Formats: sequence, C-alpha cells, structure tokens
Amino acid sequence: MLKNVEQQVETSWQNVVSSVTSMVGSLFQKNQFCDVIFRVGAAGQMEDIKAHRNLLASRSPVFAAMFYGPVAEQKEIIELVDCDPDIFKLILEFIYRDSSDGINQDSIIEMYRLADKYDIGPLKKLCAQKVKDCISMEKLGEFLELNDLYDDEVIDQHCSDFLACNAWKLSQKEEYFINLSLEHLTSIWQHDTNPEGANKLPETDIYNGAVMISCSLERKLPT
Repeated sequence: MLKNVEQQVETSWQNVVSSVTSMVGSLFQKNQFCDVIFRVGAAGQMEDIKAHRNLLASRSPVFAAMFYGPVAEQKEIIELVDCDPDIFKLILEFIYRDSSDGINQDSIIEMYRLADKYDIGPLKKLCAQKVKDCISMEKLGEFLELNDLYDDEVIDQHCSDFLACNAWKLSQKEEYFINLSLEHLTSIWQHDTNPEGANKLPETDIYNGAVMISCSLERKLPT
C-alpha cells in the first residue's frame, strides 16, 4: 500500500515538473512577458532576441550578476557582439527547457564556449559528452584546440579515444593533419597503430609529416 502511494506521489511530481518545464519553454517560444532584449551578432547582422531576466539569472551566475549584482545592467537592450544569434538562441533554449536538440557538429564548439562564459554547468557538461558524437577527422583539430583552451577531462578522453581508433587514417591524408599544431601531430603519432595491430608509423612517415607541418607554418608545401 505504502509503495503504491509513493509511486503515485512520484508520478504526480514528475507530471508537475514536466508541466512546469513545458510552461517555461512556452514563455521563450512565444516571447511572452519578456523584460530584456539581447541584440546579438556582428555589426550590420544583429538580431534582437527577447528573454526573461529572472529565468536567466536562475540558471547562470553570470546573468545573475549582470541583472541583479552591484553593477547590474539596467538597460532594456543589451548588445552581445561576440556570438552568433542562432547559437545564442540554442543557449536560451537550454536555459528554458533544460534540453537542446541543436547540439551538432556545427554548433557544439560555440555552445560549449558560451556555456563556459555564462557558467551554465549542465550545458557545458552536455556539450562535452556530445563531443563523442560530433568529432570527426575533419573536425579533430578544432576539438583538440577546444580542449587546449578549457582542459576538459571529458573532451580530452573523447579526443584520445578518437585518436586511438583513427590515428593511422589521420596520418595517411595530408588534408586531415596539415593544419594541426606540432603538439597535436605528435599526439597523433603517439596514439598510432597500423591496421595490423601494434606497430607505430614508419619513421619515414613521421619525418615527412614533420616536414609538411613545418612547411605549413611557412604557408608553403614541399615540392
């Protein structure tokens, strides 16, 4: 009997949470009762995006300080020139809905950067987890640079796992590694095994790769 009551209470609470989340999400979708406007984007390409100060402050210490701190921003319109309007909308979507369907290969790096900037921990964690699904040979360099900047253990692990599985392929195609730093190229060589198993890349391939990296830094390729 008690177990049934507990299950009913839990179900009822889940329904309440779902209902509140849906209601808050609709505020963002319909732009109802907004009290702040973000003017987002580069000069000449700005877009006005409406939001609610209290909701943003409840999810982000940075927004809380911006709106309610000692030097709170009182203006109705706040300009943000350092981010893309579409990416900022995805950030707000997460704040309002506690989820986002927009994390993909094209958006994830900028979303992670903004999640860090505004100290939105759950979104930053989600983006780091999603790196596993978004990393590719074409994007590897960008994720390695992201990890260099933020030293995220989860991103580092995903990059290491990807290198362990794909280092041999990466080192066979110039377009994949020509723009990587020497440090990142060295990381590829350290992870490398050939298709048969355990042998590292031949020394001649390592040498040729180093020459190409050196030449790319000088904006020219070997003949």
